[in-house]
Amino acid sequence: MTAEKKRGILLGIIYLITAVAVLFGAFAVYNLALVQKPWTLTTTYLSTLNLDASKSPIISVNIKSNRNNNGQKISDVQFNGYSDVEGKGVTGFGIQVYGDYSVKNSKQYQGTEVYGTSYKDPTLFSAEQQVDHTYINGNFTFYKTGDGGTTYYTVPYSDLKDYLIIDIDGDIYRLLLKEYSFSFRRNKSNFFKYLGGCFTGNYWENYTVNAKYTWYDVFDKIISSANNTNLTDTHAAYPLNGFDLNEYLDIQVKKDGKFVALPKTTDSQKLFAIPVDYSNDGATKVEDSMFDMVKGSATWGYWNNTTVKDFWGVGESIVITEKEINFVYLTSYDGNFLTLDPRLQNYLKTYAGDIRININLANITKDVKGIDLSAFNFNAKEFNITNSNAGFILLNEDSCKTLPTVTEV
Repeated sequence: MTAEKKRGILLGIIYLITAVAVLFGAFAVYNLALVQKPWTLTTTYLSTLNLDASKSPIISVNIKSNRNNNGQKISDVQFNGYSDVEGKGVTGFGIQVYGDYSVKNSKQYQGTEVYGTSYKDPTLFSAEQQVDHTYINGNFTFYKTGDGGTTYYTVPYSDLKDYLIIDIDGDIYRLLLKEYSFSFRRNKSNFFKYLGGCFTGNYWENYTVNAKYTWYDVFDKIISSANNTNLTDTHAAYPLNGFDLNEYLDIQVKKDGKFVALPKTTDSQKLFAIPVDYSNDGATKVEDSMFDMVKGSATWGYWNNTTVKDFWGVGESIVITEKEINFVYLTSYDGNFLTLDPRLQNYLKTYAGDIRININLANITKDVKGIDLSAFNFNAKEFNITNSNAGFILLNEDSCKTLPTVTEV
């Protein structure tokens, strides 16, 4: 066989191998393109409304923790979304709590054994109000705005919608409060049922209840995570990054003019980046709230509706009333006692004019057991406490320079 024939055969083999490789390679690419993937895993970080020119944050937080005992504790959470499905306007609502609070939903008590005739009146809950199956204690105020957070007005909780409209990569989505179910066992009396002539006593019935999360639940989740008990400085600003609210919020996509659930084959995780403004000081004026309102008032002030600087102004006489009083809870007495803010106390020690103290307990909503006189260790021209109950306790009398005259009801 000549060299030329050998070269021809070798080239033929090479062409054949190449053709087979191209054929099977093309098939492999074609096959991979046609195979339907069983799911898609995506993680999206939500921070601002990107279709809004001002890039409004979806969720933001303001906390005046009052760890320095120099004002009032307030916690604010603001939610922003689009006012329409086209993303042309921004509307928002806010939740504010004044002082301490507690939120408990029934899912936390899955499998609870309940004694009584109705689950909605169980002894294991003690709440000032109930929304769906969430139980709430605390002084809450709700706000709305239609101008991107410039001006707020107060509304009842029932005015809040159960969703937010946002955008992700230019598409419109809806964050909707999730539904959930929980089960419990209820103990019922069975005084008239006999089996084989024997009294059977009480018996248990199993119940499953459908419920829906509330904005109270979302608020509590955010505030509980945003509180910074380790902060040594007075003020700090920091983000809650990768914050998961998937337990409380469903996400739906707008399709053909309607919001529909995401495909079940999609595992889509939505994590929030939430800016937090945190202070160890307490609030003393409405500007300390992101809503420029406290307890629904645009003129609220911790120091008798004045600023601290005005209160410290020089005058011939100062009158201290129940409006300037703080409270301390003493576990040994299981009750609230009257006291003063340390800043006011220190100022009154050096004040050269007359100090008059007139405290009318009828104007105080708290149940008060007595007064801690160690906070009143300065000279007062008069010191009167009226409308007290019998047994009103005077603590630390030795440290008080002017003992109060206490008038009972």
